[in-house]
Amino acid sequence: MMRNFLYFLLLSHVLTSCSSNSAQKALKEDKVLTIQKDDKRESLYSIKDSGYFWNELDEGKFLILEFKDKTIDSIDTYFGVYSLKNKDIVYLKVSKDKTDDFDFKKDTVYGSTDKYIILKKGSKKSLKDLTLYFDDYFSSPIFKNDKIYFWGIDYNEKTNLGKIYATEYNLLTSKTKQKFLIEDDLATDFRGYFKEPYENNDKIIFEHQNKKWVFNKEFQ
Repeated sequence: MMRNFLYFLLLSHVLTSCSSNSAQKALKEDKVLTIQKDDKRESLYSIKDSGYFWNELDEGKFLILEFKDKTIDSIDTYFGVYSLKNKDIVYLKVSKDKTDDFDFKKDTVYGSTDKYIILKKGSKKSLKDLTLYFDDYFSSPIFKNDKIYFWGIDYNEKTNLGKIYATEYNLLTSKTKQKFLIEDDLATDFRGYFKEPYENNDKIIFEHQNKKWVFNKEFQ
């Protein structure tokens, strides 16, 4: 899944949790992070430090991402850091609460996951701004072969209803494919309301409330 790398940094343990959202996180092992070098053998991306974040709805582990020895962002280890063929990387940003009065030890901050970011040689772009109906909170994206699969959500604030789409976004070509699935009531603050799509036998599968949609490599 991760290419164009020279070596890996193995994360130390699986995330633990106390909230329902964090319990879902404990099902996955920490991702392997790539450290890249450019053609001149100079380090592009590196990991500086680690710690923990938490709030009333969520908690997890973060790492500090650097580009050429300059701090870029704090990143969520559950989603991980993915390297594309063109050496761009994708990650989920962790932000500290500006009114943070809750730190109780040095490596723990009061904060939460923020935006999914595509980093192009130090320049950051939000995934939400690049494709249709991506929601940083509810879309539950997964990465596969330089593509991101996620739940597209066309939300109506007046009715609390959303038109829900299965979506494939190609990170290299910037092309989006979407298939309408259902309308759904989004009156919830549970981040994992839509389960992550998953791969099985070269198919991408979306499941929600006892319904299943299966897509092939052409996203048909």
